[in-house]
Amino acid sequence: MIKDGALKYVDEVYGIHNWPGGIEGSISVSKKEMMAGVVIVNIKITGRGGHGSEPANSIDPITAGTFVHTALHTIKS
Repeated sequence: MIKDGALKYVDEVYGIHNWPGGIEGSISVSKKEMMAGVVIVNIKITGRGGHGSEPANSIDPITAGTFVHTALHTIKS
C-alpha cells in the first residue's frame, strides 16, 4: 500500500497501545519506530493414524499439537 501511494501525503503516523507499566494518565511519544515486530514461525507436525484400541501404535498429531501450543503459549508468561 505504501508503494502504491497510500501514505503519499502523510507526514506522521501515530498509534496507541495499552501499556500496563506506564504512568497513569500520561501519553508517551517516540520519534522512532516502536513495538512493530513480526516473527513468523511455521511448525509442521506429522502424525500417524491408528485405532483407539492400540494408541501405542499411532502418533497422535492432535496431542503433539496441543503440547506445542502449550509450550509456546507459556513463553509470553
